[in-house]
Amino acid sequence: LTTPTAATSTSVMSAVAGAIFIGTTRYATITSFQMTVDGSVTQGEAVIGSNSIPDTQRGRIMVSGSFSALLDGDALTTATFDAETATNMVVVLADSRSDTAACLSFSMPNVKIMSAELDDGEKQLIRSHNFSAAYYGSGGAALAHNATILQVHDTSAT
Repeated sequence: LTTPTAATSTSVMSAVAGAIFIGTTRYATITSFQMTVDGSVTQGEAVIGSNSIPDTQRGRIMVSGSFSALLDGDALTTATFDAETATNMVVVLADSRSDTAACLSFSMPNVKIMSAELDDGEKQLIRSHNFSAAYYGSGGAALAHNATILQVHDTSAT
């Protein structure tokens, strides 16, 4: 980077409100969400006669994660995991419940839910799901989704 972006002056976001949409359905029973974005960046090859490695190499971007939800029927499991179909996932987090709340959203247009583990301990029934996002090549500016793996929107970004 020859002109890096200045560091942000906003505080760390603490989401008190939000929603997760899987397909076209909003799920209000999600209890946790975790996502990992791996840019697969590795060091380049050493050069004879140099004390440094000249560059880094970016590999394929991998997005994966997990979420858990209170058991609320089998709609989520049946629609995506059991059917082994790819779907889209949108996660929206807000710092308040007002119309002017700062929001952070993650949109993944091609997600496969890889597991559906039910924890039936002596508490509420919670089902944990792992997911993996892949490149969505059918997207575009005039379509419902962009051609991407992950799209991030931060309303505090300038």
